[in-house]
Amino acid sequence: MTEDTKTVDIKLSNRRSARYAAIQTLYQLETDPSLPVEKTLADFVNHRVPEQLEGISLKALDKKFFAILVKGVTLKKIDLDDMITAVLVETWTVERLDAVLRAILRAGTLEISELHDVPPRVTINEYTSLCSGFLGDKETSLVNATLDQVAQSLRPEDLVQG
Repeated sequence: MTEDTKTVDIKLSNRRSARYAAIQTLYQLETDPSLPVEKTLADFVNHRVPEQLEGISLKALDKKFFAILVKGVTLKKIDLDDMITAVLVETWTVERLDAVLRAILRAGTLEISELHDVPPRVTINEYTSLCSGFLGDKETSLVNATLDQVAQSLRPEDLVQG
């Protein structure tokens, strides 16, 4: 493995930890809306980061990326829900989805729509993989299909394979 490959692997690992932590934090914020975002972020970093959960070490957590995801979803939840609803089957709404599934879709949609430093296919793969750790095959397929459709509508040029 070259030095550049190690750097990329570490960055993805750090971001995967951040995504995983963001999903958990967004779920927590949704189940208790009275929690202040800043305090919840700090509590997670101060009390959960030394842990390893389901094979994902939180020691490698990219704290800045973690905060960007949680704050971004919190601030743009309505817009994100609109983007997700636009690609869901007509009879489904974001509110009908499981809270963990909502957190995953919102964070993935935020990355695709706002954070262009990661290719959409990587983002889709990351959230699909994380979803399989939280939920079943049906939900994982839904995450894959939904985020793919979001990416096709927002960043089609980034999906073209060369």
